[in-house]
Amino acid sequence: MDTLYALYSQSPKCQRELAECAKELDVQLSRIGRVLDVRWVASSCRTVTAVWRSYKALYEHFSRKAADASLGSRERSKFQGLAKKLESPVFIKNLGMMHDALEELSDLYMSLQKADTSLPAASKLISKQIDVFSARQHYSSQYFFEATDAVAPGCFRGITLGPDNVKQPEIPRGQFYQALADAMTAKMLSESDLAMTRAVEALHVSSLPDDISPEHGEYDVRFLCEKFGFSLEM
Repeated sequence: MDTLYALYSQSPKCQRELAECAKELDVQLSRIGRVLDVRWVASSCRTVTAVWRSYKALYEHFSRKAADASLGSRERSKFQGLAKKLESPVFIKNLGMMHDALEELSDLYMSLQKADTSLPAASKLISKQIDVFSARQHYSSQYFFEATDAVAPGCFRGITLGPDNVKQPEIPRGQFYQALADAMTAKMLSESDLAMTRAVEALHVSSLPDDISPEHGEYDVRFLCEKFGFSLEM
């Protein structure tokens, strides 16, 4: 991904050639940005999505450059290596898995950025995402399923796939999603903070029951007063 970003961000000529390939193949072309930008995960998701959508055009561009006699042997070899990378079944499956995971994380990030997202709501969103990642260890998701479904007959987006490259290991799906779930769990609130979250949520207007009792929230008010050192005396 870093190689693709460097290639197309630094060479307007390569950008034009890729656009021509996409137009000839009637392929939707998206801008390839930098993966794992320091600001937010959505940028990584956009980049992986761009590669996924532009896969056929990228392969066509690399193949043409690899056969271009006007280029030096070193330059042709570089493009030949990129084309072989796109022929790799392992690369396709890894890309599909990353696409699925980054799409989930991007959606979560955008939800957490909303101004009206409360702490209790954020906690629920993260807990739900942890459950999704835990389930993904055993069930295929959209893009990974598409990748494995294409790898079986040896053809992806019209590209004939080659043998697996032993230098590029396949990401173990179970370990990958378990690692994501563990990393997110480690960032969750502690038990004491969860108790505070539940107390705050109980007093939120949106969570008040229709048949509210006179004693509703009394325990929660006491808990919060003790937590923050306030007196119950009015």
